[in-house]
Parts: sequence; C-alpha cells; structure tokens
Amino acid sequence: MSGVAIVLGKNIKIFLADGTVSGLWVAEIGQWTGRAIVVQRSKLSLLNDRDEASRTGVYVLSGPDSEDEAKDRVYIGEADDIRTRLRSHHREKEFWKRVCLFSSTDENLTKAHARYLEARLIETANRAGRSIVENGSAPKPPSLPESERSDMEHYLQHMELLLPTLGFHFTQPSATSVLRQDSDQSRSSQSPLFQLTAAGANAKAVEIDGEFVVLKGSTARRRGVPSWTTGISTKDRLTAEGVLADHTDQELLEFRTDTVFSSPSLAASVVGGRNTNGRVAWKTDSGMTYADWQAMQDTV
Repeated sequence: MSGVAIVLGKNIKIFLADGTVSGLWVAEIGQWTGRAIVVQRSKLSLLNDRDEASRTGVYVLSGPDSEDEAKDRVYIGEADDIRTRLRSHHREKEFWKRVCLFSSTDENLTKAHARYLEARLIETANRAGRSIVENGSAPKPPSLPESERSDMEHYLQHMELLLPTLGFHFTQPSATSVLRQDSDQSRSSQSPLFQLTAAGANAKAVEIDGEFVVLKGSTARRRGVPSWTTGISTKDRLTAEGVLADHTDQELLEFRTDTVFSSPSLAASVVGGRNTNGRVAWKTDSGMTYADWQAMQDTV
C-alpha cells in the first residue's frame, strides 16, 4: 500500500506478580530489554525477591503534593542497587506512595546510562509541568558515545510510553505547558475557543488533550450568589494561590495564568459564581455549545 502511513502498535505486557492490582506489577514492551516494576510503598518488601531491584537502574517516587491538590509530587533518581536506595528513601522522604523502577533484563545498563536517563527524565518532567519535581533542575547528562546516547534515547522513549500506562503521568505535557509552548497551534488543533459571560465576568477556554483550560486574562465574579455550592473551595484555593487576583473592576477577579479545571462545569461555576452546567454554558462564537462540540468529536 504505497503512500499509506502504517501505524505500528506496541505490545505492552503487565504481569501482576501476586495476582492482585494492589501488589507488585512487572511491565515489559515487546522486543525491549528494559523492564519496569511498580509497587506501593506499603509493600516495598515485595522487592526483596526481585533481582531487578538489586541492579543498576532508574526509579521514580510518586505521591500527592501537600500544597497543590491538582498535582502529584515526584522524585527521580538512579542507583547501582535500587532496593538499597529505596530503603533509604523510605526512612527519609515522606511524600511518596508508589515507586516505579526501571532496569535491564540483560544487565547492560551501566551507571553512566542510569545517570543519563535520570537527567533526561528530570528534564522531561520539568518541561511537562504536570507534577512538582522534587529534584529541582536537571543535572547535566554525562557524556556518552554517540551510539550509546542513541540507545538511551530509545530506552527513554519506552520509559515515557510505560510510565503513563502504569499511572505515572508526570512526563506528559500539561495543557497549560502546551499553551505556553505554542499557543496558536495548540488552540487551533485541539478545540475551538469557548466563551462564557456571566454578570460582567467574561472568560475564554479551550480543551487540550481532554483537559479544560480557562485562559489567562479571563475574569470571574468576585462574589457568588448565596445558593452557590459547586466550586467554592476551588475558587478559594485559586485566590489564595494568586491565580485569581484583583481586577480593575472591583466586582471581578482576573485569571493570571492559564488554569486547568477538572470539568467545564467546575470552570463555569467558578467564573459565574453559581452552580452552572458548563456543557451548555460554554459556547463558541457561532453559538455551538461545548456539549454539541463534544458530540461531534464522538462521531468522527
């Protein structure tokens, strides 16, 4: 079939080592020598009998962020003996609930390889902006021969495929980071521009990769109606964080950054200061509602 692009799938195998979803997972991709293991912190002892945990590799600690409920916190590291390093983190780091570790089935992953992957993964996580990266800035990757650097970039691609499959989403660009990187392209390729006007407030929003984003510069009512219930805590949090700040109109607040909401209705309720069905409240210039647009996507 000349001229027709062939989409190649990936064969991912996830083995539940003890037969339960809350136990230890082993994940592999067909024709790849890497292997991922995921385990909850409370069951860290399950790594005692795993040879992979005593090898050189890279690991990711993940847990909820105590200061931002919308984000996870991650720590990315490398070690010659991952199991020993995790025991140290179990004593010293409080935030994490799960760990995903990567090693190689052929034991050809060296210390330099692991340091390279660690640096690149931290760099990717910081750029994505989806999670709080406890490491801070990424260390400089060690110098590798060209062929080995190519091998490690290939290894990294497989890691970035497995991580979200296993519930670790920190490498996936957040909707707000996509907007910052290329606003014109992302807005035109993801969804039309939706607008909402309520009691003087005027907001604009787009949906990117399933996330509903109210755009910087939008406004929201400073005070809601007495019967308002949905979204009050979200508005209070955004105000405390400085995301919603004073506007020249004393009756309004202004979004200082592009802001992700869990649903169009939550976004509409915060903007309008009242319980609102965002699926019909958000509309394009032509009058098409968000619900109508979404229905069109389902039929494509």
